[in-house]
Amino acid sequence: MQIRDKDLEVGSREEKIRQLEKEQLNLRSWLFEQSSIYAKIQKLSTQKCKEKERKVLTMTERSHLYDVIWRIYDDYICSMKEKYPRLTDEDLLYLCLSHTNLDSLSIALCLGFSNTQPINQRKYRLKEKMKQ
Repeated sequence: MQIRDKDLEVGSREEKIRQLEKEQLNLRSWLFEQSSIYAKIQKLSTQKCKEKERKVLTMTERSHLYDVIWRIYDDYICSMKEKYPRLTDEDLLYLCLSHTNLDSLSIALCLGFSNTQPINQRKYRLKEKMKQ
């Protein structure tokens, strides 16, 4: 009887931890949405032009994006680096951006691409890196 009660309590606490982690990610996303670089990304994502004519973040803007993301997601990035040491900074940036409310095209624009093809490839490669 006591073992069952303890198992229920452990399960309840694990669920609470998952909820808090989800809330933490939502708060990080909200914080990112308050940044000036997010406003720039939103502006870029509304471009109505041909794929080859799309503007992407400049190197300076990408550097600013890295700074903002690394400040907001610092402990998440550290835990991912520890868990998956093969991940690159670009991989980590993608993972952080994937937790925001940005769509695939917006993430592609952040990484310097005018279409989502490289993002799809990155997703596949990330899954492979994280399996090992």
